[in-house]
Amino acid sequence: MIEENKKFALYLGLGIEANNFILSGFASKLKDKNTDVMALTNYDSEILDSLLTSNNITKVNIKKFNLRTKKRNKIEDKFLSSRRANLRLNGITPIGWRGNFTKKRKKDYLIGNSLVYTFYKNKTIKENKKHYFCEKLSEFLKEQNITDIVLQAYSAPDVITLGITANKLGIKVWLMNWGWKDFYINEFIPFQVNGFFTWSEKYLKLYQKYNKHIESSVFYSFGNIGFDSFWNYTPKKDLEYYSNKYKLDKSKPIVLYTMINPDVYSKEIDIINVILDKYKDNNIDINLLLKPNPMDNDNKKFDFLLKSYENISVAENLWLYDKEHNFNLMTYKAKEEWMDLLYYCSFTMNIASTVTIESLIMNKPVLNIGFGASKKDNEHILAFGNSDYYKDLFLRDDVNLAKNTDELVNLTEIYLNFSSKQKTKIADILVENSKATMNVANIILKG
Repeated sequence: MIEENKKFALYLGLGIEANNFILSGFASKLKDKNTDVMALTNYDSEILDSLLTSNNITKVNIKKFNLRTKKRNKIEDKFLSSRRANLRLNGITPIGWRGNFTKKRKKDYLIGNSLVYTFYKNKTIKENKKHYFCEKLSEFLKEQNITDIVLQAYSAPDVITLGITANKLGIKVWLMNWGWKDFYINEFIPFQVNGFFTWSEKYLKLYQKYNKHIESSVFYSFGNIGFDSFWNYTPKKDLEYYSNKYKLDKSKPIVLYTMINPDVYSKEIDIINVILDKYKDNNIDINLLLKPNPMDNDNKKFDFLLKSYENISVAENLWLYDKEHNFNLMTYKAKEEWMDLLYYCSFTMNIASTVTIESLIMNKPVLNIGFGASKKDNEHILAFGNSDYYKDLFLRDDVNLAKNTDELVNLTEIYLNFSSKQKTKIADILVENSKATMNVANIILKG
C-alpha cells in the first residue's frame, strides 16, 4: 500500500546522480497518482532541464542555500583519522579517491582503539546535528511539503546538510550506495536513514558493522539500479552505425579502452602510446577505441595518437561536464552509446575501475593496466587493482592484470579468442539480477 500524498525530492548534487535516479527509470517508478517527484539541484543547464522535463519532474534550484560551500565540522577530521585507523586494525585498508592508501601504523593502536573511536563517534554525531542543520533549508522543505528525500552518497557537506535537516523535520531519508569503493573511502553514514540500499550482502554486512548507530533492519542489498539495464542487453544501434561514426574496420575486433579521470592520473595518454607501439611491433591488428573519461573535455591530447596510428579512434564524450561547478551529467545518448559499444567490443581495457562490473554483466573480459610512465606511476596504478574492493576479481579467468607490455600482448591474444566458463558470477560484488530499481522503489513507496 502506497502512502497518501507522498512528495519525493531527488538530490542531484553532482549531476552523476541522474544515472541512478532518472536514466534508470527509478523516478518513473516513484510516480503514482498519490505521489509527486521533484529534483533539487544547485545547477542550471538546458540539458538537465530537458532531461527532467521529459520525465515530468519539476526542477528546483536550491543554490541560494549555499549547501556546496558548507565547511566541515572540525571534529570530523579527528573522527576520520580514528575511523581509518580502526579499519586498518580490523584488517581493512581504507583508500583515498585518488587511489592512495596508508598501511597500518603503530599509532593506529592509539587513535583507532575502540575507546577513542567511540568517543569521537558520539561527539561527532552530537555536534553534526547542530553544525549541519540549516534553518532556511528547513523552512523550504516544509513549504514544499516534501515527505521523502532520496540521496546518493553520504559524505559531502551538502548531502549531510540535507540528511540532518530532513532528520530534524521527520522527513524520510533514503540513501543509495553509489560506488563499490565508497565504503573503503568513507564507511560512516553521518545521519539517520529510513533505508540504505547497497550492492551486495558483503557490503550490507560491512555497512551494518560500522554504522551501529543506524538500525540494522533498514539496510538492504538489492544491487545497483544503474546496472539493471546491462543485464540481457539488446543494442539500440547496429555495428554499422558505429563503424561509420568512428571509422572502424569492420573486419577487425574492437577493444574498448576506458580512460581514468585525469585528476586522478594525468599520464594515461603515455600508456596508450606504449600500448599502440607494442601492438604494432607484435602485429596485433585491432580497432582500439578510446572512451575518454566523462570528466575530461581535453580532446587535443589525442591528436598525436590519431596522426601516428591507423587503428585508433576516440569516442565522442556525450556527457555534460562543467569542471568549474563540478557538475557531471550522463545523458540518454551517452548511456545508449556506452552500452552499445560495450556490447560490440571483444573486451575492455583500463586501469582498474567500475567498468569491470559493467563488462562482466555483458560477459566481456577485462584487461587491467598495471604499468605506467614511470616506476612511481606503476605503484600508483597498481594500488587500484590491489585495493580491498577489487583484488578478488583477479581470481577469475576473465579479469587479468598486465604488469608489463609482454603480459599485455599475451592477454590481448587470449581475450581476442576468449570464451568464459564463469559468465557473470559476481555476487560478492553485485546482486545478480535486473530488479534493483523495482525493489528499491517498492521499499520507498511503502515506507
